[in-house]
Amino acid sequence: IIVSPDGLSARFTGPGKMGIRANQGLLTEFQYFEVTRLRPPVNQGSGMVVQWGNLNPFDWDDVPQSLVINMQGATWQNLVPHVFSLGDASTTFTYGYAVDYRGPNPIVYAITEDGLVDTLDLYDVTTPLYPVLYGNPYPAFPGTDYDSTLNVGGTPFAYDPAAVLAAEGIDVSELQVYWGTASAP
Repeated sequence: IIVSPDGLSARFTGPGKMGIRANQGLLTEFQYFEVTRLRPPVNQGSGMVVQWGNLNPFDWDDVPQSLVINMQGATWQNLVPHVFSLGDASTTFTYGYAVDYRGPNPIVYAITEDGLVDTLDLYDVTTPLYPVLYGNPYPAFPGTDYDSTLNVGGTPFAYDPAAVLAAEGIDVSELQVYWGTASAP
């Protein structure tokens, strides 16, 4: 896995599907981040994982508790399919994650340009959650050195998660539109 100098973008070059976690987990808060794909949709994705479990390879052996969106257009919980279609994957470039971990288990709201596309109760998670990028090796794509990039609030977000969630009747009074402490206002 080749990581950008700022630590926010990744390119997958090794054999098999590999993943990489962010270095700031979440516990007891309600925060938001986004991931943007920088190439056509392939078997790559992003989401949330716990600290333990194998990401290299990221497959059905030693599966970390997780929620991921495959950039071909589906959500997976612990690598089990959850929602098979999140709209047109060829036109969706950015995926937002609002993670409400104020209760005993986190609830993850997946957001695209179509609004709220999935809600997952990670009923088996009781430890901090970390953003993850994963992918298989593919030839370099013209115009970018990386496959996907993570935005924790250092640049403007593509979506307004407070508006999207409020439109669905979700209380956003404690939503922090950033991830971790580095991007906190």
